Amino acid sequence: MTALASRVAGARLVIIICVLLIPIVLLSFLRIQSHRESIERTDKELAGVAVSDALVRSLVGIASGETQAIGLRQNLASLTAPASRIGVEKHISTLSLAYSSPVMDRTYMVDLTAETLHEVGVHSNLIMDQEPESFFLALHSIMHMSALVREFHEFQSGLERAIQSSGIDQVEFKQLMVRVGEMTAIIEESADSLEHAKEESAAPASYAAAEALLADLAQDFDVTADVVGKAKPGSEPIILSMMARQNFDASGKYRQVLDVWDQTSKRLLALLTDRREIMQHELYMHIGVSLLCVLLGAGAALWMFASTLKRLDLVEAEKERADTARDESDIARAETERINGEVAELNRNLADKIRLLKDAQDEIVKKGRMEQMGQLTATIAHELRNPLGAVRTSAFLVEKKVRGLNLGLEAQLQRINNGVQRCDNIITQLLDYSRNKPLQCNPGNLDEWLSRVVSEEAAKLPRSVNIELVLGLDERQVPFDEARLQRAIINLMANATEAMTTGPKRDAADAPAEHKLWISTRVDGADSVIIQVKDNGPGISTENLAKVREPLFTTKSFGTGLGIPAIEQIAQQHGGRLEIHSRPGEGATFEIYLPFSMTGQLGADAA
Repeated sequence: MTALASRVAGARLVIIICVLLIPIVLLSFLRIQSHRESIERTDKELAGVAVSDALVRSLVGIASGETQAIGLRQNLASLTAPASRIGVEKHISTLSLAYSSPVMDRTYMVDLTAETLHEVGVHSNLIMDQEPESFFLALHSIMHMSALVREFHEFQSGLERAIQSSGIDQVEFKQLMVRVGEMTAIIEESADSLEHAKEESAAPASYAAAEALLADLAQDFDVTADVVGKAKPGSEPIILSMMARQNFDASGKYRQVLDVWDQTSKRLLALLTDRREIMQHELYMHIGVSLLCVLLGAGAALWMFASTLKRLDLVEAEKERADTARDESDIARAETERINGEVAELNRNLADKIRLLKDAQDEIVKKGRMEQMGQLTATIAHELRNPLGAVRTSAFLVEKKVRGLNLGLEAQLQRINNGVQRCDNIITQLLDYSRNKPLQCNPGNLDEWLSRVVSEEAAKLPRSVNIELVLGLDERQVPFDEARLQRAIINLMANATEAMTTGPKRDAADAPAEHKLWISTRVDGADSVIIQVKDNGPGISTENLAKVREPLFTTKSFGTGLGIPAIEQIAQQHGGRLEIHSRPGEGATFEIYLPFSMTGQLGADAA
């Protein structure tokens, strides 16, 4: 099993190496294909040169009248294969059929042969060759020479027709001189193409013969144009007729054109042949290099497979020993984890029991303190309310006796009454917080009750406080103790009013335009409702927010610090809770959560 696994791993390594060879093979194939296409294009151009050579000789033979129809067809008979290679077999067939006509119009045959030669240059890519020298040679040999033969034939034919008729008149003279100008322009273009090819050539000396022949042709036409230009008015026809008989040797001119073609086509053929040999050599070299790379890659893969089998076997054996040791270690670790888990579970249970014990102890201590506070509060309330009652009664009698006497004691008497009322409120808060009376909860319309309580309390608040009441319980019945919950709501409204009207001053830019108090109700899920009291006062600092629930904590210069704890106690007695949200400068929000059902809480209170 171990040996099999090693060999499988080695085989995978060989496959990976072979896969890595795929891009090399693909690139080599593409490169070889590119070389083959280049060779095919060069072969096509070589075929084009062969077809062009036969057509140029036919063109010159037709124009000069030296080649008969039989000779023309013989010239085309050998072009079947190269014409098919470059895709002009239809043009050659058409030309051969025209050569077979019993009545052959030389001008038409010259034009048709020149057009066929142009098609050969296009289809064989000779006049679109990417190499500059061969491009200019093809342009000179195929395009310019065929155009020169056509123009010279048209000139010679027109001259002969004019002489054989009634002589050369002025109109015919102008037409013939236009032909001379066109031939001169063609020779100049041909000379430019030949010059460009020479500049791009690695053997410029090979162009000397063609340049000399082309210069002779140009000189003949220049002499003609110069003689005619110096002639007296009216003597041009006579001079041109003399020139036609003496200087315009048509056969000689055609032989010169054919000699120029022989020189340039020879150079073009040599360029294409050398190029093909170079590309063929590069193709063979690339095939050899590609095969060598593939063989080296395959050999390296086999060598790596053979040399790594032993190492893989050793690695597999070591792996099996390591797996055995790891399994033993896993068993020991699992046992250790099981023991650690049991110990952790015991620790968690112990921590939970310690926490429960601490909570029970805290509850006992809290109940003891509450009992002591209740006893102390009852004693203080009893001892203070009697003298406070006497003070309130005395103040009332004094106020009654001095009423209408304008003694200026109204402010002092009001201060006495306010002090008595404040002391009475403090005693009431202490009694409410220390007592643990059972709730008197009855299901009722909380929205309707809250609207009534808020309306009554709003009349006691400063006019600067704007109250917005939003009720959202939709006639839902909620069990609650009206007296206890009313004290909680009134306490929240009073705290919010004091915070907005007497709290810390804020910058004019941050201060609200008015003191606003939002009171709302809404359903929270399926088991409780929320009474929310929100203000736009200065808010509660983070430090004080953590302490406001503690009994006797207050930031006021007076007060017991039992307002918020008493509200929270009332919410908890209902089976709910109190949540406080505030940020400095953004007001404060108090939310009392009340459950829809209080069966468990009522039973606990009754007990």
